[in-house]
Amino acid sequence: MHQILIQIRFPQVGSLQIQSQFPPGHLLLCFSQVLEPKRDIEQGLLAQFSTSEKARLESIKSSSRRSEYLCSRILMRDALNQIFKVANLSWEFEEQNGYSPRVSNLPSGIHTTLSHSRGVICFAISDMPIGVDIEAHDRQRDFNALGKLFMNDLERKKLATLAEPAAYFYRCWCVKEAYYKAQPTADQEHLHFTGISIDDIDRSNDGWHLTEGKIEDHYLVAVSRQRPSQIQCHYFPSQNSWRTPFARTTN
Repeated sequence: MHQILIQIRFPQVGSLQIQSQFPPGHLLLCFSQVLEPKRDIEQGLLAQFSTSEKARLESIKSSSRRSEYLCSRILMRDALNQIFKVANLSWEFEEQNGYSPRVSNLPSGIHTTLSHSRGVICFAISDMPIGVDIEAHDRQRDFNALGKLFMNDLERKKLATLAEPAAYFYRCWCVKEAYYKAQPTADQEHLHFTGISIDDIDRSNDGWHLTEGKIEDHYLVAVSRQRPSQIQCHYFPSQNSWRTPFARTTN
């Protein structure tokens, strides 16, 4: 497995009050490939881990999933450091079963969300409610059978008419998953994917906006509470390490 060669300085442990200078309506999409961290980077990261992060890592037995977990935490901390330009601050991550980790010492009004699929991680940050989902394309699946698990009747009928159903299948899944993540936790337990219509979200009159695109061979959807005023991408360790950086497919 390849190793991450870049050296990272993690902030020293401490606690600071930080003020958000995040531009209004801004959406930041942060990407990382899953690589095996070098030993010194891993040790520096572990020194920053919260109790719940250490427990989560300890529960992961697969080496590939362990690398994925570590890379996601490197990406999130690196992105937050880049945005808020803070020193001597330890970001306080709290694991949540079934949900993205909560960063408890973020400035008020900042939202984050996380997704990963087959070697690619996406971490999104905004000052508005946001959900993101990324999925690697696999054209050898039984899409009609899988569609019954989360599509409504109209979506399943459309899927069945398509000679190449993969793109529509993954779009449906990513939109619904991202929309689900963008909802308050209290509302998520009442949502079922078959009750979420991608057409309703796409034509939403109450402000929901879809940002769609591709990176490498992955499809990505971000659902935000309103249309972003600006979309920016951050790549770790750098954009040069990607064959095909993120490219939007629709407005």
